[in-house]
Amino acid sequence: MKNITKQVYKGLILPFRGILSGYSILEAYKLLRKTQYLPKKELEKLQLIKLKEIVKHAYETVPYYNKKFKEYKVKPDDIKTLKDIKKLPILTREDVFNNFPNNIVSNSYIKTHQKGLTLGYTGGSSGNPLKFYKDSLTMSMLLACQWRGWSYGGYKIGDKIALLGGSSLVPFLGSSLKSKFKLKFSSFIKRMLPLSAYTLDEETMNVYIKKLIKYKPDIIIGYPSALKVLAEHIESKNIMTINPKSVHVTSEMLFQDQRKAIEKNFNCKVFDGYGSGEAIVSAFECEQHNGLHLTAETGITEIIGNEMIVTSILNKATPFIRYKIGDKSKFINRECSCGRPLPLIDHIQGREGDFLIGKNNRKVSTVGLTLMFGQAKVKEYQLIQESKNKIIVRIVKDKDYSNKKTEYITNSLERWLGNGIDIDIQFVDKIPLTKAGKRIVLIKKI
Repeated sequence: MKNITKQVYKGLILPFRGILSGYSILEAYKLLRKTQYLPKKELEKLQLIKLKEIVKHAYETVPYYNKKFKEYKVKPDDIKTLKDIKKLPILTREDVFNNFPNNIVSNSYIKTHQKGLTLGYTGGSSGNPLKFYKDSLTMSMLLACQWRGWSYGGYKIGDKIALLGGSSLVPFLGSSLKSKFKLKFSSFIKRMLPLSAYTLDEETMNVYIKKLIKYKPDIIIGYPSALKVLAEHIESKNIMTINPKSVHVTSEMLFQDQRKAIEKNFNCKVFDGYGSGEAIVSAFECEQHNGLHLTAETGITEIIGNEMIVTSILNKATPFIRYKIGDKSKFINRECSCGRPLPLIDHIQGREGDFLIGKNNRKVSTVGLTLMFGQAKVKEYQLIQESKNKIIVRIVKDKDYSNKKTEYITNSLERWLGNGIDIDIQFVDKIPLTKAGKRIVLIKKI
């Protein structure tokens, strides 16, 4: 029965998804299985071809880039080698935020490529929801890159997946009937068991354990902080029947104590991963566990003083060229013993996930709050946990913000943290930055 279900997934569902999106994910995956073994020079040739295309496209169809390139006195024809990318200006998060949608998107491209176009947004560690468009080619290639990355831990197309995360991993999280229907349908299509990391109290984790035992996932994907909490709960219950092929972590910095706890209690290896919410580049730890392989087929990564500067060579809807993504790493200047010439980077620094602490020591991942604040039309936000009974929420309103959104935020936090929590909503003109120029989402005083 299991093999029949997998064949239906590969033979019917995936091709149908390709028809809907306008691009075959299976074909993309087959291509990526080959390109991961291309010699370095061949990969760089492919990158240069796509870089020239995206720079020319941005210059001709995106007002922001046309203006910026002229300011820097650079034209598309000036890009002759990959090193010439340094001639282009660096794009910041604020640049995208302030220029969306009129100046940073390719309106002519969007008009002719409505099929498969997706509006994406990310809040991440900055607390500033960012909107952008993704086209079908970008989405298909990035999903295929995920499959390839998961295959390093034994994943095969059609395998069952359990997801423990927030909106960045589990789509359509919400309490409305529409959200629940979308989540069920999406879970069926993607062969996944979605588990929310918003709340991890004992009762919820007991339910999750029963679901995992029944579902028997082939791989588990999630936030390392949440997976460690669940793994330790599994250990306390002396449960040894959840045995996936591998566990893949993402969205947060992975610590060694997390890796050890997860590997011990899920009886398998942990594979670190990195993916940008802006759909630009991703990186995956292979079976050698000596760093993360960058997906060179979807983007170009520079590292300047440990700061990652990334360029999407695919997304023509909202081009991200030399984007300062806010994550830190460093190149590992050697080829991996696995035989893949894909560039290697060290494990990502500076994306440490954290939890709010609620009633009965409930742990609520701040990474998972992105969706809520995005839907509430919040421009910026910051959470300050004064005690287990008091949370201060600082909000910079978007122009479409309303009083109903305040009620929505309060009710959502009460539902996740428990009734009786004092939630103090404070409206401010701006969120103060650290001395390093960064905005902190969560300040914990307990």
